[in-house]
Amino acid sequence: MAASKIQDVAFHNRGVRIAAHLHLPAKFEEGRKYPALVGVHPAGGVKEQTISLYAQRLATHGFVVVVYDSSYQGASGGEPRLLEDPTTRVEDARCAADFLTTQSFVDAERMGVYGVCAGGGFALAAAQIERRFKAVAGISATPMGEAARSFFGHPIPPAEQIESLEAVSAQRTAQANGAAPVYIPFVPEKLEEID
Repeated sequence: MAASKIQDVAFHNRGVRIAAHLHLPAKFEEGRKYPALVGVHPAGGVKEQTISLYAQRLATHGFVVVVYDSSYQGASGGEPRLLEDPTTRVEDARCAADFLTTQSFVDAERMGVYGVCAGGGFALAAAQIERRFKAVAGISATPMGEAARSFFGHPIPPAEQIESLEAVSAQRTAQANGAAPVYIPFVPEKLEEID
């Protein structure tokens, strides 16, 4: 199986530069229109990891595939760094679709989106509102909202969920008034932090 061709490209989401790789079919022909896919990486991932393995394979089957570092992550811009914001992650996928439509070799009527793990959940959310996506696939998809409410099999009581929302609101107010961002680990950093 011939290898796909990979180009470094970029696009923007609300002024944030998104670093991306564009995977072209191995037998790419100028003047031809190709079906295209947007690949959404897992939480904490980057374009060079898991999502790119799928992109390479899909490109060998004749797809143009764009994978990218989400806003605030990897080689993409935005502050605070490493932010996992579901709304922005969905908008990143839609901006990737915008980018694909500017490529003369992309058939904008044959676009889809796929994602791995949390990226699968974000891909499903993007496909609900982005009508240009004609197909969607989640690979080991994780619904991040549900995961946050029940932390991977350990349900969080509603009162604690409300406390968390109140703490987030207070921190947003503090940041709006000049306070530094507070970084909270996405997963426990030590075994002792797990039940």
